[in-house]
Amino acid sequence: IKSLNSLNIPLDLAHSNKQTFFEAGDVAERILCTHTAFSACARSVRNIDDEQIRFILERKGIIGVCFVGYFLEDDPGKRIIKNLESAFFGAIDRYLQKFGTVGLAIGSDFFGSDLLAFPSYDAFYSLFCDHFSAHANSADLYKITVGNARSFFKEKISL
Repeated sequence: IKSLNSLNIPLDLAHSNKQTFFEAGDVAERILCTHTAFSACARSVRNIDDEQIRFILERKGIIGVCFVGYFLEDDPGKRIIKNLESAFFGAIDRYLQKFGTVGLAIGSDFFGSDLLAFPSYDAFYSLFCDHFSAHANSADLYKITVGNARSFFKEKISL
């Protein structure tokens, strides 16, 4: 972690258990969670809770919410694409109501899972814009899909 700090490279907490998440996050100067979902919406050991979300946001990190079905629903027997889309949008809705757009990004994990809520980023983006256009402005949509991540990664990495 000290080496990452010296190079201004953020620490990804996506695969950390809760204890490691906080202990490593306290040492790291920059943190993010590249692909996760929210335990308030679905129980998965990979999901993060509100305390972890606040921890990341307090440190000006970003959270990449992913479309991986295993993170979006509690009942493995009911995992069908329409349910996953709805679960994904429900998770985003909850985050926006509780935390606003700050720190929220998209972390698809397209190449790391066999059960995705969307078949491609293009399909996701179209449905995402349709879903949120009713209650989010274009600036907010931009923040979530591109802007927050772009701002976070703008800081130069020293090599």
